[in-house]
Amino acid sequence: MDDVLDLPVMDKVEIEMIIHYENKRLFDIDNVTSVVCKFTQDALVELGRLPDDNFNHIVKITSWVGEISKNNAHIEMRIKEI
Repeated sequence: MDDVLDLPVMDKVEIEMIIHYENKRLFDIDNVTSVVCKFTQDALVELGRLPDDNFNHIVKITSWVGEISKNNAHIEMRIKEI
C-alpha cells in the first residue's frame, strides 16, 4: 500500500508487469498477473491515485516474463502516466 501512496495523482496511465519467476517450470502469464493487476487497479482508485479504473484512465496493460529469481519470485509493476 505504501508504494501506491508514493505515486502522484494521475489521470491516464499504462501498466506494465514483468514476472520474475522462481524456476523453469512453465506457467500461464495471465494466471499470475490477472489477480495482481485487478487488485492494483482497485488500490489506485481507492487510494486516490486514479479517478477510476476504466479504459478512460487505464489505457494499456502489458505483461511479460522477466528472469528467473530463485529466492525472490515477484511481479515488477511499472505504472506510467501518459
